[in-house]
Amino acid sequence: MNKQYILATICVVILLIATLGLRPNDKYTNPQSTIKQTTKITKQTKNQKSQKDNDYLTRGKIAQLVYLHRPQKGKEYAHHIAKSICKSAHNNNIDPYWVATTACIESEFDMKSRPCIGIMQVDRATWKNNYPDMDVLDIDQNIEIGANDLARKYYKLPERSQRRNINLASRGTTTSRNSRSYSVRRMWARYNGSGENGFYVKRALKVNSRIQKESSEQLKIRMKTKGSIWRN
Repeated sequence: MNKQYILATICVVILLIATLGLRPNDKYTNPQSTIKQTTKITKQTKNQKSQKDNDYLTRGKIAQLVYLHRPQKGKEYAHHIAKSICKSAHNNNIDPYWVATTACIESEFDMKSRPCIGIMQVDRATWKNNYPDMDVLDIDQNIEIGANDLARKYYKLPERSQRRNINLASRGTTTSRNSRSYSVRRMWARYNGSGENGFYVKRALKVNSRIQKESSEQLKIRMKTKGSIWRN
């Protein structure tokens, strides 16, 4: 009788294990832990999607800005420049609007602009000393040189040295509003070779603000009535 009872009990246990899909060596997983992991993954996915959406909107706005200044070049050219600006900004860990602002006030996105070289108006000495392995006459590399030079000045990297990994150099830098504002002023002042409170820096700050806050139509009206987006 006892043997029959034991066998019946074993059968019930085996049946329960099979029904629950468990094996004797399986580890128990806390449902609460699973929920937390799922929530974490969901948040990461949402953040990644949000970042992609922001990148897409930024690239589109910069493309519109380029097209406003160079309509004769067509929309394909505008989107190419915008994509290159965003890529170079990402490579050098700086705001793409800073690169777009610099290109706008330096050349209005014209590769043939003078007296310096290209869209970013790269100084010849800067190119020869810091970027001799790059083709400054190539649109994408011209923008990359300009973006890297801006990043050097923003993160206070040495001028006469091999190109550094900006992402490593930017670790530990302060991000408070005051320090960021000062670093941005210093960046444009050194890029242009002027003072931190000079005309060039004020123009750059004004353009940077307007291309982010104003719509393409507002910028178009401003250009038509004032002749440029930095004039009041």
